[in-house]
Amino acid sequence: MRMTPMHSPVRLLAAAPVSAPVLAVAFALLHAQAVAQAPSAPGPLPAPPAATVPLPAPTRGKLLYDIHCIACHNSQMHWRDARVVRDWPSLVTQVRLWQERGKLQWSDDDIAAVARHLNDTIYRLPPPTVPRG
Repeated sequence: MRMTPMHSPVRLLAAAPVSAPVLAVAFALLHAQAVAQAPSAPGPLPAPPAATVPLPAPTRGKLLYDIHCIACHNSQMHWRDARVVRDWPSLVTQVRLWQERGKLQWSDDDIAAVARHLNDTIYRLPPPTVPRG
């Protein structure tokens, strides 16, 4: 039943003597009217965002290469037909040569880190063999 102002429970209570059953019905009608006019309940909560796995921090070799080399040595440089790198020693030699030309003053560890980065991302050469002693 749709309530109109003329039939509102408050108006009915004001116009008639109030008894307990009438009061109970009036409150029930007020409650029904409030529920009917209440905004609909929100839908289910959205699913939380999928767990994201943080990317690993870039290696020192990648950082050095990206800062000092990539402006001139893009991936085309490494895939050209006249490629000089054929094995791990030649890769380390080329990294050493180019850091000297760039006057970068890298340590042996920096040179090895850049060579590892290039090998992991481009060349995929067999790893250097470590002599057993």
